[in-house]
Amino acid sequence: MKASAILFGDGLSLAGSLPTDLETEGLCAMAPSLMQRLENHIVDTKLGALRGMTLSCVKGAITFFMHENLCLGALHTSLDLPTETRAKLGRVVHELSRKYSHPV
Repeated sequence: MKASAILFGDGLSLAGSLPTDLETEGLCAMAPSLMQRLENHIVDTKLGALRGMTLSCVKGAITFFMHENLCLGALHTSLDLPTETRAKLGRVVHELSRKYSHPV
């Protein structure tokens, strides 16, 4: 993973370090709503639960993971994320979501 951003479900940024030269702010702001809409339709399929959404572009790839009201965007160092990294990032967003979606 090269860099990441953490966003709330409404697209507002909580934290992040994505390179400014990639100008990903708009993409990151709309990613949570895309994930939510996809999840609504995934339940009608036999694909199983949505684990993440990867956008593969000419100059890089970014994968978004979402749990409850928190979204994590992970900029790849290569075009694909290893399975272990994908699983770990899924767990990270789950843990962060528990902290920020249900503060004590």
